Amino acid sequence: MTETQNSSGKIDESSNAPPRSGGRWGSYRVLILAIIVVAAVAGVAYYKSLGALRGLSVQDLRVERVTQNGKAATVALSPDGKSIAYVLRDSGMQSVALREIATGKESRLTEPQPIMYSGLSISPDGGSLYYTVSSKENQLFSYLYRMPIQGGSSEKLVEDIDTAVSFSPDAKRIAFVRGVPDKKENDLVVANADGSDLKVIVKRPGQVYVGSLIAPAWSPDGNTIVFSNYQGTHKRFLIAVSPDGSGLREFYKSRDDIGRPQWLPDGSALLVPVRESAPAERVQIWKVDFPSARTNKVTSDPRDYSMLWLGVDREAKALASVETIITGDLSILPAGDSANERQVDTGGALLVYVSSFGKDKILYETRDGRVFTADADGANAKQVAIAEPGVREVSTCGDGKHIVFAKSSGDAVDIWRVDADGSNAIQLTQEKSSSGPTCSPDGRTVLYWNDEAHNLFRVSIEGGSSTKANFTNVSSPYLRFSPDGKFVIYNSENPEQPKDKYGVVIAPANGGAVTMSFPMVQGMGMTPPQWSPDGHALYLNLMRQGAANIWKMDSPGGSMTQVTNFPSGLIASYAWSPDGKMLYVARGTKSNDVVLLRAAR
Repeated sequence: MTETQNSSGKIDESSNAPPRSGGRWGSYRVLILAIIVVAAVAGVAYYKSLGALRGLSVQDLRVERVTQNGKAATVALSPDGKSIAYVLRDSGMQSVALREIATGKESRLTEPQPIMYSGLSISPDGGSLYYTVSSKENQLFSYLYRMPIQGGSSEKLVEDIDTAVSFSPDAKRIAFVRGVPDKKENDLVVANADGSDLKVIVKRPGQVYVGSLIAPAWSPDGNTIVFSNYQGTHKRFLIAVSPDGSGLREFYKSRDDIGRPQWLPDGSALLVPVRESAPAERVQIWKVDFPSARTNKVTSDPRDYSMLWLGVDREAKALASVETIITGDLSILPAGDSANERQVDTGGALLVYVSSFGKDKILYETRDGRVFTADADGANAKQVAIAEPGVREVSTCGDGKHIVFAKSSGDAVDIWRVDADGSNAIQLTQEKSSSGPTCSPDGRTVLYWNDEAHNLFRVSIEGGSSTKANFTNVSSPYLRFSPDGKFVIYNSENPEQPKDKYGVVIAPANGGAVTMSFPMVQGMGMTPPQWSPDGHALYLNLMRQGAANIWKMDSPGGSMTQVTNFPSGLIASYAWSPDGKMLYVARGTKSNDVVLLRAAR
């Protein structure tokens, strides 16, 4: 069972994505990662006779776009490299298609249904398709099915599975990862190819959300299973273990998010998607030697490949993934009315954050880390001089005097503040594991997440000692202040109430007993609601029928009405002007297509 999370203000494909280490997009881990999210492909190799690795070279790669519809997700490459299976998403429905690469001939393996497909894998003999599926009503619980690759009846093999499966070399066994939210644990599971004789061979502390639960890779010699493990901000591991659970070791560690590993045929290395830190956090493919963990970059291009979906044929002469292209814009809606929308020219850059900034200014941040201030009507945009490596999670102070942000340096991440023009930088924390800063409306206090303590802390805008914030059952680093600064709203987790485990909580900003709470709304992910400017209502970013829109909740837990009427697209961030007259919406349009990487002939 998976716990989905979403960082405040970033685009994600489903509005249910996870926080990435140290970021409001899940530190761009999720919203490109709420939005935004999903993308990874790989490099290719030449081999001598008997499949010996000859080398990997960026110059040897040739990229081919396999689909052109922009609606692809979740790809699997056949072992012979001649066909791909992928998920087609269209108008809230999903189906699985099979395409012959040489001819382009495509057949539908399943009919469109309002369900969620993921975890595609093709058996080593090429005869069967394994896939996971969940209902849209409960995306936190998936089932594993098997069906003939050319279509036919499916059979259910496993309940409660969170990744695609990897096959042993003899195809008799499968391995997958299962998340256990109650224990904050990642379990590595092996079973027979028909789902029988299921055994948990590793229980590993780890984050439990969709983006952190990644398919394992069974080595060509059958002796090792490698899987990704997220343990906190900037703590990502590749774990190696024998199929019987012995010999567990962390053989590779990274500050950056790492995706689905795939072995090279000779077992000398793995290809691994890596979400690189700077500047726009795009995913590229790296080679990690085994067991030395020496790394080499394989791809170096402007594409953004999938972290979760990397398919490799049996000779590693072709790789398949899903490339994501996201464009964005900033809209100003008088009184939230989409019919009177006016777009602000931002050069087509994807905006990951927008906020009012004092009484007559706005501030927005682009995906590549640039920060701008502008007049309330979007005019006179000026770049703020804080676009340097390591700066992320920008947030405004309500008095319009300061900007706060997280900044990484080496393995350390701390909270900083600058004046409105970007000058006078002051480091506010010295904890080396701080992220997700939120400034109070009066500009005096900053609340932030300490990853080591796994809790929220507060510090003065002038710096000094930090103190632990006394909030109950906080489930993610992100929260919002009420307009008067007296309360905060955040998402909570209550393990003692399985039926209503996740909820939204309102509590005094200085800590203390919960004032009120209500269940989370389907489609809101882990991004907490925003208050209306007068503090009486709440606003939520909800994904419904393939489009993200802003909804108004008249009172906490009360009735809701749709405010905006965008027919498609995603919303990365939104904010009301202090007087409630203007709604600023940073929107994104995403296109996903299957791409194939081949070694140049």
